[in-house]
Amino acid sequence: MLGRLALGCFMPLPFAQILRDFITDGIPSSGNNKPSKSEMRSWGTWVESILNAIGVNAGLIYQTRALLYADLAKAANSMAWVTSDPIVAYNGVYQKVGGAGTGSWTRLTDLPYSFIRAEDAGAGTPNALQATSDIPISNSALIILNIFEDNTSSPVTVAFNGDTPLTIKTNSGNDILAGGLTAGMQALGIVSGATFRLVTDIDVSAAVAAAEDAAADAEAAKTAAELAASSLLFRIFASVATATAATIPSSSAYIAIAEFSPQPRFYKRFVFDPGSGSRFQSADGAWWQGLPLPPTALDFANAVVRSANATLVVGDLDQVHLWAIGAGTTYTATLPDPDTYIGRLLHIEVSASSRGILAFSCPDPIGKFTATQLVIWGGESLTLLARAGIWEIIGGVCKPLQLFATNPGANIAINWVANSGWVTAQQGGEEWAINSGQIVAPRSGYYTSSFKVGAAWSVAPTFIYSASNNNSGMAIHRNQINTPAGANAILPVTRDQVLAKGGAVSPVLIWSGGTSVVVERATFGAPELALKEVPQW
Repeated sequence: MLGRLALGCFMPLPFAQILRDFITDGIPSSGNNKPSKSEMRSWGTWVESILNAIGVNAGLIYQTRALLYADLAKAANSMAWVTSDPIVAYNGVYQKVGGAGTGSWTRLTDLPYSFIRAEDAGAGTPNALQATSDIPISNSALIILNIFEDNTSSPVTVAFNGDTPLTIKTNSGNDILAGGLTAGMQALGIVSGATFRLVTDIDVSAAVAAAEDAAADAEAAKTAAELAASSLLFRIFASVATATAATIPSSSAYIAIAEFSPQPRFYKRFVFDPGSGSRFQSADGAWWQGLPLPPTALDFANAVVRSANATLVVGDLDQVHLWAIGAGTTYTATLPDPDTYIGRLLHIEVSASSRGILAFSCPDPIGKFTATQLVIWGGESLTLLARAGIWEIIGGVCKPLQLFATNPGANIAINWVANSGWVTAQQGGEEWAINSGQIVAPRSGYYTSSFKVGAAWSVAPTFIYSASNNNSGMAIHRNQINTPAGANAILPVTRDQVLAKGGAVSPVLIWSGGTSVVVERATFGAPELALKEVPQW
């Protein structure tokens, strides 16, 4: 259906040509061009049809054209998107020609993004901006560009994603004067040849005072642009809250919400509550439902390798991050607020050879963990999905703690709280379960502790018991013998318990009365403790 739409029924003029400055493009003597409403309606209908078609046929996403061309297994007329090819012209919507295993792919049109959000984070200078976007820039899309700082001279250029700088022009074709771009403003424009042409003119008092005629032309161009936006059936709002409070003209069948990342999200008008999906009601009574987003994939073949603390930002989403951490080292991964990036993915992994641990910082929980209670170690990974108020753990590898420790030494002739002296083989999370001889839980979770200890005496004690942890639950989780027979005993005990990160585990052997009672380590061998974590994801 998309092929017939794009190639058969009609192909409107490019948006840049519809809004050209002069009747004959590039020739001022031909007179100022007045955009044709019918041409703008045709272009808007074409964009809407492509969006509808893509919504029906979406499902195949390829990062490069080479990856797409290598996949001929799809059936005839299958639709696919190429989204991240370094050659910008290769990005677009493609259709399969020929049956499965044969044929080729044909490019039909640009990616159907009517709006692309570009970020000026201040990497350039006030008069030579550098901006990045997660979607390739094309001359068939409107671009929303934030301004990081005031410009100080004229002209001003902008380079998108490292490409050739474009001169920023007002809608009437003039260079931006000093102070024309101010920090925090949102500029809306299109790529036209070697320029970035703003849809609306900038209100610069110096320019108004210097040339009233130019200001009048700019106002006319602004009116034309607003009419064009209305005829395209699109309106842009900064946030859902702004759109909810707005009275939106009935001519607007679609709106765009700019606060979403990596691109604005589109919403469709409904007379009644659509009953499902992301939706809200505006002040005029209309209902708006979010259009489906393209699927997201993780590229495990091209992981981002890290060996330091890292604060992950929007450009790090939908990627695999692999940490290499040396022995005794803790790095921290700071995650973004999931509420801002609902539906986006993160895969975080620690290499199998790492001997350190990765801790987390985040304003919201990670699965069932508060961020400060979670660490992962060598060979573990987390696949996270952003949902409202939580990073949900939807996959990954958990290598639960399996600690076996001993407490060697001489016999002990007093009641024993074993909060020091423990040793163990060093591997994985086990090396983080002993802190200066004290056994601790390396992360919060559900654990089973098993303690085995021997005792000996010349006169038997009144009672003697062992417990795997010296805390409030010890009274009902212990192995007690009253007036034991013989001259010695082995007292094994097992307990299940919930431990917070860093929670101490201190086994005990306690007795009362008797003569020459000792913790017997010389003959029976060192007391043993096994601490096993229940797998947590």
